[in-house]
Amino acid sequence: SSSSTSPAMEGAAQQPPPEDSSGLQDSLPQDSLEASAASKKDPGQPEDAPFENVDKELLIACWQNEKYAPELLPFAKIVVENISEVGEFVSEDLDQDQREGVDVQDPYYRMRVVDLERMQYVLRDYLRIRIWKISQWPQHYLEESHRGLLSKAELDFLQNFWSLKSQFFHQRLLEVLPPPCQDLDKKVDMREMVPRPKLEKYVYVKALANTEVTKLPPEFVPDTVEDSVASQMTLVQGETYLLR
Repeated sequence: SSSSTSPAMEGAAQQPPPEDSSGLQDSLPQDSLEASAASKKDPGQPEDAPFENVDKELLIACWQNEKYAPELLPFAKIVVENISEVGEFVSEDLDQDQREGVDVQDPYYRMRVVDLERMQYVLRDYLRIRIWKISQWPQHYLEESHRGLLSKAELDFLQNFWSLKSQFFHQRLLEVLPPPCQDLDKKVDMREMVPRPKLEKYVYVKALANTEVTKLPPEFVPDTVEDSVASQMTLVQGETYLLR
């Protein structure tokens, strides 16, 4: 994507999202997202200063974090709603220009169209990734402790999805099994049937500040005792790391 200000999203913010207090994550807490999205202009700026759409950068940060996180992250409700409203406004404005006879091959018009399509793709892909995750582990995210991560539409979708899927399982197989074997959420010898996200996966982390972290030893220690001792390492600001 271009680093210059996009015509469709007037005056898009050029600075990266604010630093997270942990100094490790690209993502912002939900309250920080909402606070940033709520205030569109710096109070110190003059009234005629260009409008800065911070939601564009916030959406890209949410999209990237959702893509690389092994589990579902909290839904960025305010950012999604704001970007959707801006997209509808820009789309209507482009349609109005076309009805008024604006040349659709005009470079400025084409740049606005391309920028709108780019933001619509990021928004759709963000929602598509979230739907894929909850479809992979429906029972996990239907638990009360995880429902807060979902939007209302996602929760409605997941409830209907799991209701149909469980009915399919019962009609095709489970109803002919003994009653004790028909449960889909049973624990057997400390092993549960509910599939869950693999939280031990490696993830990419960009340090937003110099941060000291503890480097744990591997589970298998071949030779020396020193290999099994935890050590400290520094994540340098601006660098990207592959961590678990």
